[in-house]
Amino acid sequence: MENGYSPSKFLIPLSYITILGGTITMIGTSTTLVVHGLLISAELEGFSFFTLAVVGLPITAAGLIYLLTIGYKLLPEHLGAKEQISQETKEFLAEAIIEKNFEHEGQSVTKLGRDVLDGIY
Repeated sequence: MENGYSPSKFLIPLSYITILGGTITMIGTSTTLVVHGLLISAELEGFSFFTLAVVGLPITAAGLIYLLTIGYKLLPEHLGAKEQISQETKEFLAEAIIEKNFEHEGQSVTKLGRDVLDGIY
């Protein structure tokens, strides 16, 4: 989100394209490997490496076009984890008792907030 783009706008399509791309080759998904193994064990001809590309390429192309056009507009604008935490944090007032042997005795709260007490002011 530092660059103004939501991480979900990149990560969700990346996940879908990876799944769609897995339909192109025999090793793309575990399911095709299992089916290939079953075919071989049944003494039938298994898949060649790009046997599934005949179906996988059009599916992947259609999915890519959809994700880059209509699908992109439907994706959520989720914040990154850091931005979400910073927006959801609430300020509150706390009271503390400082003992006499406190190592930063005599320093201002403002200076301590900057140097020692990260995020506390």
